Amino acid sequence: VTAALTRIALIGPVVDAATFRAVAGPVPELADRVVDIAVGAGVLEVDGVGYRFTSEDEARGLTERLGPNRRAALHREVAEALAAAGGSPGVVAEHLVAAGDPAGAVPYILEVARQASAVHAHAEVLATTAPVLEWATGQDRVEVLALRGFSLVAAGDPTAPRCLREALALAGPDWAPFIRLALAQ
Repeated sequence: VTAALTRIALIGPVVDAATFRAVAGPVPELADRVVDIAVGAGVLEVDGVGYRFTSEDEARGLTERLGPNRRAALHREVAEALAAAGGSPGVVAEHLVAAGDPAGAVPYILEVARQASAVHAHAEVLATTAPVLEWATGQDRVEVLALRGFSLVAAGDPTAPRCLREALALAGPDWAPFIRLALAQ
């Protein structure tokens, strides 16, 4: 029960039921049992469509006792569980970065950036992709640079051409026409 609650505490003081079930353990019945025990002990309470630690100090206490290696391993477990359950790509990426695997977070950050780009949330694209620039490789790097470049163009940022030229130098035929178009603007 403590191990499951520690993984939950890494997510935060409030967790929706689907996330709780995904992260609490590999078997849904185990998650249900953890809920029953934790609610019965007054550690968790029902909060809308999920659960809340009755004390943020309790949640913090579960995670503060972790050594750095164990904390990283638990963040990886949380990321893997959330990814397998179809969790938010942004949350999966946060846990992979916290696990010390920023390169592993790149595909999830790209998904967040694609969604932001689709709705012209250019500031979000830039903020989301900045932390993984040095970790993105291959076609992922092309896409990170292209999405950043498109957002920089939209923002009128004078560094846009440099970013787009770097993307173009690495791009294959799938990305090159779009990058050239952005450079022409």
